[in-house]
Amino acid sequence: MVFIFDYDGTCHETIGIYGEAVRRAEKFANEQGYFATQGSDDRSLEKYLGMTAEDMWDDFMPGAPGELKRSLSLIVQENMVSAIKGDYANLYSGMEELFEELKRRGHTLLILSNCTKKYRDTHWEGFKLSRWFSKFYCSESYGGIPKEDIFKYISEEFPGRYCMIGDRLADMKVGYIHKFMTVACHYGYGSDEELKDADYHAESVMELKTLLLNTAI
Repeated sequence: MVFIFDYDGTCHETIGIYGEAVRRAEKFANEQGYFATQGSDDRSLEKYLGMTAEDMWDDFMPGAPGELKRSLSLIVQENMVSAIKGDYANLYSGMEELFEELKRRGHTLLILSNCTKKYRDTHWEGFKLSRWFSKFYCSESYGGIPKEDIFKYISEEFPGRYCMIGDRLADMKVGYIHKFMTVACHYGYGSDEELKDADYHAESVMELKTLLLNTAI
């Protein structure tokens, strides 16, 4: 089986470093005279995890010009990268054990994320993800196209039976469109409504482990 994992909100407990990074970018924007249309507490920002940076800023601060939005995205990226290098980032508890066992059983593990190459590389090195994963696909490497379109490249490099694991509708659509198994992680940042059509559901990492290790999917 080829297991395709979303990263933020599925493997990585992202809000711990994302919220502060966005608030620092927001402060910079405020100094330029631009303001968000909503709150920037962690709970309010969770909905943006899994979205592209462009879509996030279009919703969070729609009045900001494109050049400023690109600068804000860079501020967020740099702050998150610094946090990762400073050992402030965390994978969800139990995920490493799950990766280890899936790998031991001979499965292929991949990551598919709406992130930048720098973000990908920092996590790849910081968590030594090559211990378990064969490749980390990031949207920036493919011009920001949707995950379901990036799957074309995955299928060419890693043919087989697939299972998509994620916490947002953008993840589930990969499986829906290409007709393979989907697992929704409700402990992440997506809503129950956007995940309702998934084939399997996990309310916790423990449930995900039980599902992937004990269910013939």
